Amino acid sequence: MPALRHAVLCCFLLLPFSPMQTAGVARGQTESTLRVGFSHPPAEAAPRVWYHWMDGDVDKAGIALDLDWMHRIGIGGFQTVDASLGLPLVVPERVVYMTPPWLDAFHLAMDKANALKLDVTIDSSPGWSEAGGPWVQPVDGMKKYVWSETVVEGGKPFRGTLEKPPTNTGAFQSLPVHDVLAELGRKLGSPLRIVGTKTAHPVACINYDRAEHRYAPVIPELWRERIQQVLHSPAYRRFRNHAPAGAILGTAAGASLDERGKPALIVYVSDRQSNLPVPATIDGVRTQVIPATRAAIARGNAPMLPIEPEGIHLSAASLAHAEQVANRHARAWLRDPAILGVGVAQSLDRPSEAALLVLINLKRIPLHMPAAVDGLRIRYIHLQRFHVTLERAGPSAPASCAAEEMKSALQRLP
Repeated sequence: MPALRHAVLCCFLLLPFSPMQTAGVARGQTESTLRVGFSHPPAEAAPRVWYHWMDGDVDKAGIALDLDWMHRIGIGGFQTVDASLGLPLVVPERVVYMTPPWLDAFHLAMDKANALKLDVTIDSSPGWSEAGGPWVQPVDGMKKYVWSETVVEGGKPFRGTLEKPPTNTGAFQSLPVHDVLAELGRKLGSPLRIVGTKTAHPVACINYDRAEHRYAPVIPELWRERIQQVLHSPAYRRFRNHAPAGAILGTAAGASLDERGKPALIVYVSDRQSNLPVPATIDGVRTQVIPATRAAIARGNAPMLPIEPEGIHLSAASLAHAEQVANRHARAWLRDPAILGVGVAQSLDRPSEAALLVLINLKRIPLHMPAAVDGLRIRYIHLQRFHVTLERAGPSAPASCAAEEMKSALQRLP
């Protein structure tokens, strides 16, 4: 349920200026009127605030509560702003700008505001100063300069790695994707195409979004409650009952790495049975599989994230299954203008499995973002259209799913 987290309240008092009153009674009446006005301000003097709908993270119940709160504390109106900062999703379904669910929620907000006699101002487009509409390509969108500093000792050669500039607000737009793909293609010995066209690309095992450091995420209380619901669901009981004795050591609430901003049910499996089949989702929530030992579980120091392997290592069977799924669904996915490309990558929630890789335009929201298709996990990457960085391709790209399998797969591309 969204809440009005940040509001800047600006109240300007305009005092009427008139010639000096000569009659004491008239002066007294004016002072009395002003005193009453300060004690009980009229509706036109109430402050107005911005009301941001961030990342489609709204629902009708939250809207009603927000507007009731505004009215209760004396806010006189608001200006609606639809914007995006890549914030975690806390409502069941994202409300995409100008889709029927968004319009339905907006109508409710307007009806509620009218009933509460709140003034409403409407932004002419999503984003800031019309910079967030779907008609604005990333190359024409808002940008900022970023930099990093590396202190070195002078008077001698420097050998080392420069500090990377921050990328928290989006990918760099300094290197065309085709330059990177050409470099990777030379290393593979075969042409490589991933993103930028509407041609379905069945296989692209590139190590996207590999982070140098991983930190255990902070799990919102809402996610913990959802995980408890999963653990009491018939789907989880069926999974637990079919698992071999001793294979499942425990569970926990976690955060998906295949789709940022989504909860995950961490399933701790015995390191002796690390190949235990675990569904990609249970009761609609992604699973994250982490091998562990009974001793680690008992001590409470089991890892909160899957161990990231060096490079991408997928079995031929896993790769073949992922190819088949990509071939079946790529064209349908690419009809969505928010989807830049479809391929195959390694799952981060379960690194021993392949995943369908879906590349999403950073400035758009797909119509549908399922967690799995045909039993295959789906991994989402948000990036700028036609642009990618060497960092996103991995430090030693292609870090292949076994180079020979990838070469043969690429040769089968149309």
